[in-house]
Formats: sequence, structure tokens, C-alpha cells
Amino acid sequence: MNIEGKSFRKIAFISDLHVKNSKDIGYSILLDFLSHPLVNECTDIYLLGDIFNLMIGNHRDYFVRYREYFNLLKHLLNSQICVNIFEGNHDFHLSDLYKIFVANEKLERVKLRVHKSSFQEMIYGRSFYFSHGDELFARFAPLDNGMYFLYRAFIRSLVANFIIGRAPLAAVDFIGERAARFSSGRRCKNCLDFSAIRKKFRGKIMDLAIENDHDFLICGHVHIQDDFIFTDDTGKSRHYINNGYPLENRTFGYIDSDSDYGSDGGSDDGKLVKFILF
Repeated sequence: MNIEGKSFRKIAFISDLHVKNSKDIGYSILLDFLSHPLVNECTDIYLLGDIFNLMIGNHRDYFVRYREYFNLLKHLLNSQICVNIFEGNHDFHLSDLYKIFVANEKLERVKLRVHKSSFQEMIYGRSFYFSHGDELFARFAPLDNGMYFLYRAFIRSLVANFIIGRAPLAAVDFIGERAARFSSGRRCKNCLDFSAIRKKFRGKIMDLAIENDHDFLICGHVHIQDDFIFTDDTGKSRHYINNGYPLENRTFGYIDSDSDYGSDGGSDDGKLVKFILF
């Protein structure tokens, strides 16, 4: 919408639902999110990766397996809402799948964007960085978990995409489940100390924010809800937001710029970004 020459935005974001099948509680939360009244009033939606515990490649059977999800996605796109889908470390090589979906449903391609990595957008003259989050460790600490990032590099490669795209879905499910267990298992072993992983992830965020002059950084991946404001050496304030693990906290992130903003860019309660309880 546009009021007095200023483009207002309403953005909802969620990640890390790890939907295993259509009867999974994560799938119910995903459908609740996509049908939530606030989400349906948004201009933009960001699905920040690991929405599905396993979704790989362009297999058309996904349209049947997750029929309700794709129906809601179709409704949102037909409502002129821009949907941004980020690949995580459990759902990837999805560009062709969504191209097929858009073509089959005769949808407006520009409204659906699939991101293989991070995405930066200027909102109200401020730099917003959106990402699943695992790439931060790949970029700033590639040796912290060497085996995981060897796995990550291979599974996202063109060779893996070629093989996955031509393999039967049952075979992809079989191999993918074991790869997902590897990814989750290594994460769990390293994330038992939540205060330590929060501190470590904040450190990567601070490095990225300062290096690229980002004002807001919105990520997933670590399953730890966070709302962290820090000030760099120049005195500039920066803001990191993570919705955490919706299966536990039952929230999604919400940005409403259609408000009476002060000079600090916050809304009337000082919060530009909020966590909304389902």
C-alpha cells in the first residue's frame, strides 16, 4: 500500500517447522500460519528455511503430499502477497518445484521468489538481511563443524541436484531421511548449551551486520528465539531477530511498518518487529 508517497509494508516470517508429513504437528502450525488473519493482510511473507524436515528437488508428488500447503500458497499469491521461500539445510533444490507449481496454477511468477541463500532488502531506507542462518557458520566459521559443511557443500551441489531430480521420490525420502538425521544429530550435539550457541550466533551476526552495514538481521536455524539489539563502535544500533522453534514457542515474526513511526524507526510501542503468538 502507499500512503502519502510512502510505501508501507507488513511482513510475516517463520522458519524451522521441520514438517515430517501431512499429519505432523508442524504441518498444522504451517497451515495455521499461512491462514492467520495477520499473515493474510501482509505484503510479504518469508519462509526462512527448514519449513520441511525433508523436501528436496522437483518431485511433483509433493503437490499431493502437501496439497493444503500449496492451496494456501496459491491463495496468498492470488491475493498479491509476495512469498519468499528460503532453502534451509533440510529443504533445498526447490527452484524447479516452485516453477512447476507457478506454471501449473498459472500464477504470477514475480510474486514467488525462491532464495538459495541470504537476501537483502531496503525497507524505509534501512537494510534488512533475511537468511535461514546456517550459511553464517559456513562463512565466518567454516572449520567449527567441518563434516557438516562438507555435507552441506555436496548436498547443495549441481551434481546432487542432477541425481535427486532423476531419482524416485521413495529413494530421495530414504536417503534424505538419513541425511536429515545426520544434520539434526550434529546440531543437537553442539547445541545443548543454548546460552553458548546464542552467544556464538550473535557473534556471527555482529560480524555480518558491521561488515555489510545491515540494520536488521532476521534468521532461523538455531531454534533459539532471540531479540538482540547491539551498538557498534560507531554508535550505530543494529537489531537481530530469530523466531526460534515454533513447535515449542508457537510464534511467528511480524513487521508492521504501517504505523506512526518516530525517528528511531519503531512503532508506537517502540517495537518494529514483534513475535505473534498463535
